[in-house]
Amino acid sequence: MAKVNGMPGTDVAVRAKGRPSSRERIVSAAGDLVRSQGAARLSLEAVAEKAEISKGGLLYNFPTKGALVGALIADYVEQLQKARACHLEALQSSGERNSVVRSHIMANATICERAGPPPAGILAAIAEDNTLLEPIRAYASTLVERIEADDDADLSLIAYLVGEGLCALELFQTNTLTEDQRKRALTLLDRLLAGGGGPAQAAASPGE
Repeated sequence: MAKVNGMPGTDVAVRAKGRPSSRERIVSAAGDLVRSQGAARLSLEAVAEKAEISKGGLLYNFPTKGALVGALIADYVEQLQKARACHLEALQSSGERNSVVRSHIMANATICERAGPPPAGILAAIAEDNTLLEPIRAYASTLVERIEADDDADLSLIAYLVGEGLCALELFQTNTLTEDQRKRALTLLDRLLAGGGGPAQAAASPGE
């Protein structure tokens, strides 16, 4: 699977002056707390303390917990878009096949390997207000449309569904795959998308 160095992670971008804005600090702190303690324990007080900002300052940026969760999801989608754009550029410059779906799968892996998917653990908040998922829906809708331009659109669509299935296993904390199994599956998937064939195809040749 192709690699791209210097990928954006889940850390909030730093402004030119070298200091993140209060909003960025809050989102970063909330993301850290969700990943380390779970959304059930996410409180505005805890976020304000970790971000080293007053609760009044936090409420100015995010009046409700739902607004903060929405910002976490939007931040996740933004990071996913940036990572996918970098992978897509690298794949297309190398003339790789099925670059749209491969760039998405690589971006997902890049982010999840660093800190886990930010939406994990916030299902309760989403259940109360599923409009929080709008940024993810919009990203997915655009991606599926663009997958139609891949060299093998049908294979790319299947690959997209496989990748989303792996993410769902993590989201619902039902993943029983070992790290080796997960990497083998992703490597084989990328090989198929690149046009290299599967293990059986590689092991046999006509006339043998």
